[in-house]
Amino acid sequence: MAKDKEKKLAEHLYIEKGLTAKEVSLKVGVTESTISAWVNKWGWKARREALATSAASRYNNLQEVVSSIAAERLSLSRELDTALRIGDEPTAATIRMKMAKLDDGAAKWNKVLTTAKTEAHVPLSTYMDVMDRIFNALRAHDEKLYLQTIQFQEHHLTEISSR
Repeated sequence: MAKDKEKKLAEHLYIEKGLTAKEVSLKVGVTESTISAWVNKWGWKARREALATSAASRYNNLQEVVSSIAAERLSLSRELDTALRIGDEPTAATIRMKMAKLDDGAAKWNKVLTTAKTEAHVPLSTYMDVMDRIFNALRAHDEKLYLQTIQFQEHHLTEISSR
């Protein structure tokens, strides 16, 4: 039983938090070779890579890039205000050039972000098909548990459909 808890924690740390086998072993209290064995046996590496490269992850990463550009642009805007206030036209011209480059970059990244948002969207028919497969697998695995989730299934699919 204790190994199950350790394995679940290790799985979470390795897949979702991106820790190395050595880092996970130190946090969980099992040997690094045990973590490596679990990674290989349960396919954790492939799952971590799939999570890291998912459309939603790419979208979130792109949002961070655009936010970073926006923050830099705001900073340059404040620097430009200061340069103009003190009458430093050469510095103001340099800052304007930097701002123009950032604006161009931001426009390009926003286009990529828009495309990524479209890719991250899962069509309702696909979502419902996947959920149907999951609940059919649950029914095959544990009929009683499946029957306990019927109300949740209906509520969840109604909520998703209304979005």
